[in-house]
Amino acid sequence: MSIPFSYQTDEIDALERSLSVERLGGYVRSAQGDRGLAIRLYERNTRLSESMYGVVQGLEICLRNALHRVLSSAYGADWYGHMTMLSYPLPQKIAAAQDSIIRQGKLLTPGRVVAELSFGFWTALVGPKYEKRLWVPHLHKAFPNALRPVSADALPRKKPAMLDRSGIASRLEGVRQLRNRIAHHEPILHFKLDSQYRWILEATGWICRVTAAWIGATSSFQERYAAPLR
Repeated sequence: MSIPFSYQTDEIDALERSLSVERLGGYVRSAQGDRGLAIRLYERNTRLSESMYGVVQGLEICLRNALHRVLSSAYGADWYGHMTMLSYPLPQKIAAAQDSIIRQGKLLTPGRVVAELSFGFWTALVGPKYEKRLWVPHLHKAFPNALRPVSADALPRKKPAMLDRSGIASRLEGVRQLRNRIAHHEPILHFKLDSQYRWILEATGWICRVTAAWIGATSSFQERYAAPLR
């Protein structure tokens, strides 16, 4: 059972020193100068960041493993050591990931290298630079469910077309930016988080619908988002 917090002036002063005037400033402005309310907004931002990070994490892990499977099928499990078509900064990121694993005294395995590479690495692979080299021959296979919705006036037998690389890459880049804000403890309350949540689940479903359903069923985001400000 949590201990109630009183939000007295001296306690708010102490929190302001700990969090810094600069970090708390945006919340104070949103609260129109009410520092007690600002602290509560900060708390809400923390709770939503915690729950949203779990949703982003689900997509990130699903994405990197799907891309790894596709590239392994084409180039072998250690594809990252043979792909001369990668350009700066991706080879440097691979080398840094390998160095980190070695410094930890661990065996250099494909699974560990894949886990060590950042979300930015994987979203870059889906970028325009690799459209002809990787997307067209291989990486599109990681998104088997990324289909455009068919309009109501379409012919009955018309099959939905796959989303293009740019549409998928744009969605992933938006998630990456949100992830970085959360990781750096920055405010996310001004984002349309309910929409972001749905978009992340949809993007996960492009790769694996079961995983998207699992994330949605186990996430605390919707409950926290609907909860009133304490």
